[in-house]
Amino acid sequence: MKSRHVALERFYDGPVWAAHRAAANDTMLDFNDVLLLKPARSDMAFRLNPRHRPAPYEERPAAVVLAGIHQLRQPADPAMVSRFERQVMPALRANRLHVDGVFVTESAPNTFARLPVREGEHVLVWFGTRERGEMPRHGGRGDRWLEQLKGGLSALADQPAVLLELDPTRRSLLGHHRGGRA
Repeated sequence: MKSRHVALERFYDGPVWAAHRAAANDTMLDFNDVLLLKPARSDMAFRLNPRHRPAPYEERPAAVVLAGIHQLRQPADPAMVSRFERQVMPALRANRLHVDGVFVTESAPNTFARLPVREGEHVLVWFGTRERGEMPRHGGRGDRWLEQLKGGLSALADQPAVLLELDPTRRSLLGHHRGGRA
């Protein structure tokens, strides 16, 4: 958390943020609703290859990027992460979603007050991608698979997961895979 504070201070007080702050903030609907997360296990962190980043003006279709947020009553422990793998991952795979990362609440206090973080909550969050060409068509509705998926994701908590469809930026590594998953 100490190195996080130093890195964020350098970034937000630096020339790149000063030059691009307005454009970056325009890409976000809400930057005050933040959870501090850490990989559920080291093998569940993002494994994105920077060589697959699109060139600045390259046109490459983005995949559908989903985030699933499971509100938990208590901090996620190894048993909860195993339960996610056994009960939720099969539903994601059945819907042709590739899970790119699984994260849980970081319980350490926020050390960078300029970025407010929701504290005292327990979540398990996954990020997954699916090629747009793999979108099923159900009676003309391409989003029905999301509702079906949402119904099968209540295995971790008393309430269904909140599903967010993310729109990756043009150069984002998440959602722009070349030659398979990185």
